[in-house]
Amino acid sequence: MFVRAYQTARADSTAWGLHLASRMLGYLGEGASGRRLFVGKFLASYGFPIWHGYPADHVAHSQDIPPDPVLQAWSQSGLITASKMRKLARGRPCNL
Repeated sequence: MFVRAYQTARADSTAWGLHLASRMLGYLGEGASGRRLFVGKFLASYGFPIWHGYPADHVAHSQDIPPDPVLQAWSQSGLITASKMRKLARGRPCNL
């Protein structure tokens, strides 16, 4: 189950989420390099109210870095640490 999904105010209708398993953050998959991924990125289909999501690789793809307001909301709610927030924002590797 995804919690705390935040939609950005961009025209492309992008939302971001984290997966909680047993009240802890869980991994969603692996990137091409084998790096474990834990941020979900959701895109709305154009013209349809259908959302598609995938594990976002913030290190390999700068467009997979959640915007600052999303990262700040996750940090303020205690879902991620300030250190993880900074690493995500800079596109640096980080683990759960």
